[in-house]
Amino acid sequence: MAAAEIKKRKSSDIESVISGYRIVDLRELGRNLKCLACGTVLSLENIVSEKLLGLHSVLSVKCHPCGIITPVATGRTDGRFADINKVIVLGAIHSGAGCVTVNKILATTDIPGLPPPTHKRYERIVGPSAGLEVRVVIGNEDSSTMASAHAAATGMKIFKLADKNHLVKKFGKELYELAKVHKELGRKGVIDHIEKELQLRRDAE
Repeated sequence: MAAAEIKKRKSSDIESVISGYRIVDLRELGRNLKCLACGTVLSLENIVSEKLLGLHSVLSVKCHPCGIITPVATGRTDGRFADINKVIVLGAIHSGAGCVTVNKILATTDIPGLPPPTHKRYERIVGPSAGLEVRVVIGNEDSSTMASAHAAATGMKIFKLADKNHLVKKFGKELYELAKVHKELGRKGVIDHIEKELQLRRDAE
């Protein structure tokens, strides 16, 4: 069999195991490409499988001389968390991008994405180093929810975001409370007119 044909077949075998691009630490990858049994420098043409851990990969590479399969990490870790996942999530935090945006960019470049649970886990790891102290609660105007959030986040700033529909409903309730003091608001149709105006402004935004 011609050498060119053998090389083509090996390339086809690798593509059946791994497709697309990867972000790797070249120095770390080069350091790890050694057989654990005989010390032979391994070839990426002999990859038999890949384990994806976010953007970090662990390749199973077969040694040609001795046949032993060695796990080869494509980047650095601290034993639990991969550096590449940390920096991509930290970059997302600083740029204001979310997990969906990050994965859209990665998909465009044919790089495997970062699963949402993994992204969230790394946010908890790198968040403090990014100086994040502000927290946002998105709710439905439930005061008990906000009370629980304040109790659980001692020393943190808590901001509440509510959708437009809940704000309009809350505003209407407060108008009826004000009508008990201000008789002008209690006149027929006044509060209904104000609520309709508010809804029109809401829908126009």
